[in-house]
Amino acid sequence: MAKTVRIYRRKHSDKTHWRIRYDLNKEYLMPYAAGDILCFRDRIITLIYPLADVSDFEPNYFPFIEFADPDFPWRFTATKPESDGKLNPWITLVVLVSENHSEEIPMEFEFLPSTNRGLPPAIKVYDSNNLPDLDFAWRWAHTHVTNKDGKENELENLIRNEPKQAICRLICPRKLAPDVKYRVFLVPTFEI
Repeated sequence: MAKTVRIYRRKHSDKTHWRIRYDLNKEYLMPYAAGDILCFRDRIITLIYPLADVSDFEPNYFPFIEFADPDFPWRFTATKPESDGKLNPWITLVVLVSENHSEEIPMEFEFLPSTNRGLPPAIKVYDSNNLPDLDFAWRWAHTHVTNKDGKENELENLIRNEPKQAICRLICPRKLAPDVKYRVFLVPTFEI
């Protein structure tokens, strides 16, 4: 049985929403309302780095997650691109210290008691300074294309005809300290 990765937001507004409808015969998502996205299948995730319970992560790398679909981080974005083309992804990668290590490196979150068994768990973050600045969320998501010809004008055809040549990467702009355990969270970027 596949593990489910869940994402949700508690607040709702009158703004544009997306709903997910699952068709048992096909694997696709039908957009209805963004605030109703509760989960997605974990097989869209191709790589998470660092892996769980790894405390010797390379200090010169940022933590990241890769997706099989090159448009996934922007697929349900609730806003239009800015005039300069910047577009925030609908999800953000957050990395927090998961254990008390010392007074200098305390645990940065706690899981809250579940009030609804159908929803993913919520967390309380002790200090919002440990969260990424969402004004720059557009900088931390990109699509990586392996194009053997190097022709930019064929990018759309390459993604359509050879989708395995493109992946998407979502990065958390946080340097990790050595010998410290972290927990990775994939959370909504927008408050809906």
